[in-house]
Amino acid sequence: MKIEAKRKKTFIAMAILTVLIAVTTLTSVGYIRTSGRNVNIVPIFVIIGAIRYGQSCGAYLGAVFGISSFIRCFFPSFDLGQSFIQSNPYYTFLVCVLPRVLMGFCCSLIFKFFCQNCSKNFSYVIASFSGGFLNTLFVSMSLMLAFYKSDYVQSLGSHFTQMVRTLITFNSYLEWIIFTVVGSLVLYIIGRLTDKNKGEVS
Repeated sequence: MKIEAKRKKTFIAMAILTVLIAVTTLTSVGYIRTSGRNVNIVPIFVIIGAIRYGQSCGAYLGAVFGISSFIRCFFPSFDLGQSFIQSNPYYTFLVCVLPRVLMGFCCSLIFKFFCQNCSKNFSYVIASFSGGFLNTLFVSMSLMLAFYKSDYVQSLGSHFTQMVRTLITFNSYLEWIIFTVVGSLVLYIIGRLTDKNKGEVS
């Protein structure tokens, strides 16, 4: 009965996170507008799900995020996505989906690794940060590999290092801070509430 109840709770959590990821990705809700590149807060849902529910759930939520991002590329208001779709829709799909799947999967693995040697709260901090960092890293690398010869990538700089510096802006650092703080805090609260409920049941 306990296993069935746990599966039911996980299923409900995945359904809620799926809706949140899809809605925030396909609308302006998941993006904080700035003078430069928008701050994308959607990965926080993938990070929380990956850390809380494991690798398979992290990979699944990453796939939801990636597929939603791919669909957004067809929106007329998303000029950059439109240019990638017109250039090569297959590469665009891979760039949108594969890095996010890997991010969700790796984020969970990193949490489990640190939990073996460190406190759970410290592991929350490290894993939450790694989710944001890996999302930026994987997307940037896959974008440059898939569209290296495109006008957009070539405009980023004359050599690889300069391209990376151009892609990873101040907003990227801001995203990492947001994911680390919010992810750690939410997971800490969920953990405390779960422990409290277990204590009341026992």
